[in-house]
Amino acid sequence: MKSNTKRILEAVQYIENNIRNDFTQDNIAQNVYLSKSYLGSIFKALTGRNMMEYVRARKMAHIVHDLSHSSKKVMDIALDYGFSQEQNLIRAFKKSYNITPAKFRNNQTELPIQPKINNEMFVPIHNSILIKPFFKFMPSIKFAGIEYVIGEYENIFYENATVYGNEFFYNQKHRIKGDFVKNIYYAYIRKTIENSNIYMPSVQLIGDAEVPDDMKVHTVPATNYAVFKYAGAHSPNEIGANVLSGIHHYIFDIWMHTTKYTNDYKFHLEKIDQKSCRENYCEMDLYIPVN
Repeated sequence: MKSNTKRILEAVQYIENNIRNDFTQDNIAQNVYLSKSYLGSIFKALTGRNMMEYVRARKMAHIVHDLSHSSKKVMDIALDYGFSQEQNLIRAFKKSYNITPAKFRNNQTELPIQPKINNEMFVPIHNSILIKPFFKFMPSIKFAGIEYVIGEYENIFYENATVYGNEFFYNQKHRIKGDFVKNIYYAYIRKTIENSNIYMPSVQLIGDAEVPDDMKVHTVPATNYAVFKYAGAHSPNEIGANVLSGIHHYIFDIWMHTTKYTNDYKFHLEKIDQKSCRENYCEMDLYIPVN
């Protein structure tokens, strides 16, 4: 049985093979036997564009190539790519690049293009994907939550992190009095003794808040982060130890040993925005402090 990652790459190749033809998101999804909503979410996570925006951007990248590497008339290129009239291509090209095809051909100015999605952009994790990082600065953030010490092997057998996280987010966070971000779950994870972590399911505080005595407040310093996005074909409540161990193995045992960056803070953050999730799809961002 084909994995979801193989089907995603097949969808990408279907787009490339049919870039001169008219097709819909339904056509792509049906061709690779994935749901339209799941496939659309994956494309959005990988590129920041919805699927048909990605298709249009890839079409423009091909048109840029043809304008710069062939002597075809603009009208012929328009017809090649499914535009009924030359003027339709001109409008679309100008909307994308703020220049007409003719002016671009004459001046050969620099233009940004959408690269083709490829398997170097992500890592397969249990039939889902971990998207390789982008980098961002994040100001100091204050979290409130319940702190646990969880053994790594204990977590594999009993899924303690998942249990504690769901319990806090759905049943405990309301005990915080004051302003906090209600739809976003954070976990603050810090390495302690060997094979154990401090795990604190949390919410981000906004301004002053009254925090119950059994909860703790951590202020994370302003710093730079490598941000990995996990896109899973399941509910966010099902992000368990097997998924997390696969993610952590790639980040800390592979990526950290092949990059020039260092992680001197010895903590990382997990962030789940419930607005980006549904019953059969979830996204989790992992923030790794780097120097």
